[in-house]
Amino acid sequence: MLMNAGFQEASRVAAFDCFIFHDVDMLPEDDRNFYVCSPTPRHVGAYLHNWKYQLPYGGLFGGVTAFTRAQFELVNGFSNQYYGWGGEDDDMLRRVKAKNFKISRFPPSVARFVMIKHEPDDGNPFNMRSSLGYRYRPNHYSQEGLSTLVYTKKSDEPLPLYRRLTVALPPPPKNFKGYSRRTHRSVRGDGRAVRGFAAKFTAVLSVVCLLLFSLNL
Repeated sequence: MLMNAGFQEASRVAAFDCFIFHDVDMLPEDDRNFYVCSPTPRHVGAYLHNWKYQLPYGGLFGGVTAFTRAQFELVNGFSNQYYGWGGEDDDMLRRVKAKNFKISRFPPSVARFVMIKHEPDDGNPFNMRSSLGYRYRPNHYSQEGLSTLVYTKKSDEPLPLYRRLTVALPPPPKNFKGYSRRTHRSVRGDGRAVRGFAAKFTAVLSVVCLLLFSLNL
């Protein structure tokens, strides 16, 4: 959902034609791995040091991805059904495949990234329904995603190298079930959440927008 919000807000600023979606804990190792789009959706951050620069499974499509405006709109953006950690990238892969796209990747010697080690965040618990992303639902994708996005913009702060947006998302559904990997406590969508969980749904899109705006330099 946050990725969709970043796309919408950046589109209001300028007619960008390439959008990079970037996990905050990933850093590129090779400056030949240009942040550009391809004729098909591109997996920019494909090969990670902690996976010995190999794809852990063939269907991996997360971390850092690139879409042209037309590609992103054609797949109807990311799903809005995923709260917490996990599932949205697998769902996106199936959206891409439903439109008969092939994934583009630079060679393993180039598309290398380091994943920064960090502690699990109680505000981003593991989504125990993340396996939904593995289901192929071609009739669903056109009905849910960018076209059904709902959010509220709370602030918009232009900074020297990026633009920091803060948005508030709808609360998770009552049947949401998460699991904190730090405190090993359950997280639910009906208010019985670990401390600070609800507040985390007001999220900062700074990294997404940093990359979006840098493309126009």
